[in-house]
Amino acid sequence: MDQIKDKIYWIRIDKKKMKLLSKGNSKEETKKEIIKFIKNNNMNDAQIYRLIIEFHDDKQKFNWGIISFNLDFFKVVDTTLKKNNISGKYGTIWFERQWLQENGWDKKYISNVINKLRKDKGDIKIPGINLYHLFGKK
Repeated sequence: MDQIKDKIYWIRIDKKKMKLLSKGNSKEETKKEIIKFIKNNNMNDAQIYRLIIEFHDDKQKFNWGIISFNLDFFKVVDTTLKKNNISGKYGTIWFERQWLQENGWDKKYISNVINKLRKDKGDIKIPGINLYHLFGKK
């Protein structure tokens, strides 16, 4: 998976669009960028996703794939970033080895997940195993 350069993404969403605010490989550094951005811009009530890409050994128990997207949902309140995890909008989405071997990796998977959540076309089940290729399908 050498095509995955950045593992942490902060994405602002609203009803009509989404915008990448920060990306990188350090959770601490990307959060500092977001906090600075919030303080310099009027973002009260903004909704922001943090997506972290992690790699796994799928042969280990409780690992349902070799890549996972871990999503947290935040809201800006008085220039402060507050975790705002709403049922169905946060959790983990898994990519199975076989599915990735057949379909390959594409960074558009990130925007696909965020768009489905933003448009209420997909829910993350907790507890549950959320597989990317089944996400948003009825």
